[in-house]
Amino acid sequence: MTERQSREIRILIADDHPIFREGLAKVISRDPRLHVVAEAENGDEAVARLNELRPDVAVLDLDMPERDGFAVTQAAQAAKLAVKVIILTSHNNEALFHSAIDLGVAGYVLKDGAINEIVSAIRAVASGRHYFSPELSTFLINRANRPASLAEREPTTNKLTSAEVLGVSLRTFEPGSDRRISHYRIVKKLGEGGMGEVYLAEDLNLGRQLAVKVLSHELTDNPEHLRRFEREARAASALNHPN
Repeated sequence: MTERQSREIRILIADDHPIFREGLAKVISRDPRLHVVAEAENGDEAVARLNELRPDVAVLDLDMPERDGFAVTQAAQAAKLAVKVIILTSHNNEALFHSAIDLGVAGYVLKDGAINEIVSAIRAVASGRHYFSPELSTFLINRANRPASLAEREPTTNKLTSAEVLGVSLRTFEPGSDRRISHYRIVKKLGEGGMGEVYLAEDLNLGRQLAVKVLSHELTDNPEHLRRFEREARAASALNHPN
């Protein structure tokens, strides 16, 4: 096996819309490390290809004939396949999102942004991380507010807000080097999106838990990304604290 092959990430794409599926495959193939080993147009075919080819990552449409993306994921788990699953869906639906996370999927990508996000999502899950479309940040916050998902202790005050997630622009945090960001103590990672990572943290000054979003290291030197990050923070703050 060559060095290039040893680094290759093998991918299955399952979607019943051939034009969308082919477009996704073309985008993925632009990355030399990513190799689409098979495509499937329904859930039964996806399960067969998973068992036959044992890909590293499966990109599964939630709504497919025969078996949906959740059923395919369950079949892969029952067969003890070491595959990371990314669910693709056009449904910006919180209940479905929580069902996917409870099932153990590694990624959840909305189809509206899939062409721009899919390569980052595949890289993230293949390296053992999670990836969720940025539009799903509110769902992550709500998940953090569920009693079963809070770590160590219950928050002492109000629920988390989008403003708190987007409003912390911290540019020097190195995960693993310390469990603190400024005056926040990191409890656990909740997920990641297009511009950074979301953590459940304890505000040491206020004595409560909240979510903080940290801008990705590779984006911190780009003024446009910083401006966009700050605009999102201001917009979220306006939504959560109307005049």
